[in-house]
Amino acid sequence: MQTLIASRLIDHVLSITPQKKVIFVVPTRALVKQQAEAIRKDCLHVAHVTEICGMEIDGWDAARWAGCVQESDVLLGTPAVFHTALATKGFISLAQVQPHP
Repeated sequence: MQTLIASRLIDHVLSITPQKKVIFVVPTRALVKQQAEAIRKDCLHVAHVTEICGMEIDGWDAARWAGCVQESDVLLGTPAVFHTALATKGFISLAQVQPHP
């Protein structure tokens, strides 16, 4: 049920702010795969979900992150991934994901 609610919320957010991106944070790598499949199946306004996990992103630079954000509607990963991208490295800006009032 929680997955369906998340899918509906993501769909709603992207229907009203299609220029924005959704960051979906889940606690485990296994849930990254599971939630990505559900979003692809259940969301009408999502063309591209990017699954981002652990060490595969260690070598990513600002250009790689920019490309990932540009091509994705939903970036789905674990807390450590987004902590690195947002807080530690500054590769993602909250302005890219927060709707403007």
